[in-house]
Amino acid sequence: MTVEFSPATEAEEIGRDLIPKHHGHLIGARVDFIFRSKPAKSKGQELLGKARKLSGLNAYLAGGNESDGSEEFFVIELSAQHWKELTESQKRALVDHELEHCIADEDDNGVWKLGIAPHDVEEFASVLKRHGLWRSDLRSFAQIAQQQLDLAGVDPETGEITG
Repeated sequence: MTVEFSPATEAEEIGRDLIPKHHGHLIGARVDFIFRSKPAKSKGQELLGKARKLSGLNAYLAGGNESDGSEEFFVIELSAQHWKELTESQKRALVDHELEHCIADEDDNGVWKLGIAPHDVEEFASVLKRHGLWRSDLRSFAQIAQQQLDLAGVDPETGEITG
């Protein structure tokens, strides 16, 4: 089956709201939002979304810059199939998550330097069960998670903050 792409207008609106509030480094950077008809996969798992940096030939082919087409920019690619199944709160969290991957700095000459940030934590549940919070990044992440659980108004079924 061929993968088809379409504009993700609702996701773009969410992103435009989140960028000035939580991702100020992206103000002025180009971030496009698209749906893909079939979810992308990574390591055998379907992805809800993926942040990409387009540069070079890909940026040129996508019309990255009116003058020479070489301007780098981000594309947030979302699974249309999964998007339909998400609550409004989950959609917002997904867009926020993908924007966290997008890093941008403007140099002294006004040129944007873009990159893709990795996740803060990568670990297996089985290792965590056997060895606990054995790294400092795991301990920090667990403290934040515990603070969220301790908040009044956390829905025990979904984990969403309701208060």
